[in-house]
Amino acid sequence: MYMRHSKKTDASKPDSHPINYDNVTYCSLQGASQRLEHLESVRQWILITSECPRPGVNLLSSSQMLCQKTIQLRPSRVMSEYEVVMKAIRSGNACAVMASDQFTPQQQARLGRLSKLYRCEIFFTRSDHQPLH
Repeated sequence: MYMRHSKKTDASKPDSHPINYDNVTYCSLQGASQRLEHLESVRQWILITSECPRPGVNLLSSSQMLCQKTIQLRPSRVMSEYEVVMKAIRSGNACAVMASDQFTPQQQARLGRLSKLYRCEIFFTRSDHQPLH
C-alpha cells in the first residue's frame, strides 16, 4: 500500500482535514497518542526514526488505522537522524514524523519551520524509561 498526496491540502476537498501545524510537540510516546489520533483520517504515513523510542503495543493498538499507517524507518549508514527527518518531511508522504529529542535548539527550530511548510506534524519524543545505570 503506497500513500502519496500533495504537500498542500485543499479544504474544499472531502479528504482534506484542517490540522494545526503551528506546534512542534515535545513529549513522551504516551503523550503523543492524543495528537496522533487526530491524524487517523489523513491519508499519509506516520514515520518514526530508528533513534526514536518504539511505540508500545497500547499506543498502536488503540487504533487499527494508526497501526496500518505507522512505519519505523531503518537506521541510515550515511545520514544523521536530523538529515533523515529533513528528507522524510520533504518527501511529502508523511502527515507526522516522530524523532528523538537529541537535536540542538537550532535544528529543532529548523525542523519545525520545515514541517509547517510541508504540513507535517513533528514530534520530538523522549523515552519513558529511565536507564538502570
